[in-house]
Amino acid sequence: MWASTAEAALVIRGTRIIYPAQEREVSIQLENKGNDPVLVQSWLDLGDATVAPSDIPVPFTLSPPIFRMDADKRQVVRMLYSGEPLATDRESVFWINFLEVPPKAAGANYLQFTYRTRLKVFFRPSSLGDDPALAPRKMRWTVVREAGKHYLEAHNPTPYFVSLFKADVQASSLTPIEVPVDMVKPFSSERFAIPSQAQAFKPGVLLRFQAVNDFGGIIDAEARLQ
Repeated sequence: MWASTAEAALVIRGTRIIYPAQEREVSIQLENKGNDPVLVQSWLDLGDATVAPSDIPVPFTLSPPIFRMDADKRQVVRMLYSGEPLATDRESVFWINFLEVPPKAAGANYLQFTYRTRLKVFFRPSSLGDDPALAPRKMRWTVVREAGKHYLEAHNPTPYFVSLFKADVQASSLTPIEVPVDMVKPFSSERFAIPSQAQAFKPGVLLRFQAVNDFGGIIDAEARLQ
C-alpha cells in the first residue's frame, strides 16, 4: 500500500480583502505554485458557503470569473463594485471564493481533489473615521449567565468588523482558560460560550485577546471584564 499527500497549488496574496468605497476596483493577485495547470473559478457569497454562486446577489463582479492558470504563472482578478447601495455608517462583509480544479489524472483509477479557498471581503465606506486597528481595544467584555450557562459577551462599539483570533483569562492556576471566539459585527455584540471554570470569569479579571488586522497580522489587546 502507498499513500500520497495532496496540496493546493493556488496561492492568494493576503488573507483578507479591504475594498475602499471610493475605489473603482480592487485587484487580487494569485499564483499557481504547482507543476500542472489548474482551472480556477471565482465568486462571492454573503456568508453561506453552501449556496450556489448563481443564487447569490452581490454588488460586485469579478473579472475574469473563470480562467486557466499554467504552472508557475500569475493571474490578477479584478473586483468591481456595481454601485448598489450599501451601509455608509459601517463596514459590510462578503466572502470571495476561489475553486481550484486540477487537470484530469492519467490512468483509469485516480482520486481527484478540488480546493476551495474563502477570504473575507470588507467593504469600507470612506466616511468612517478613526483607525480600524484601534477597534479591538475599544471593545467591552462582560460575563453573562443565561439558562445556567456562562458566556463571554464582546461588544463592538465601532463601525468596523473585529475578527477575533483568541481570548483567554489567567485563572488561579498557571494555565490560561481559553474561550473560542469569532468575528464581531460593527455596533453589535456576540456571545461566546465559556467552556470551563466559569468562576474564573468575573468583573475585574484581566482578559487577553488577539484580533486580526487589515494585513492579516495579529493585534494583541487586553481588557478588564465588566
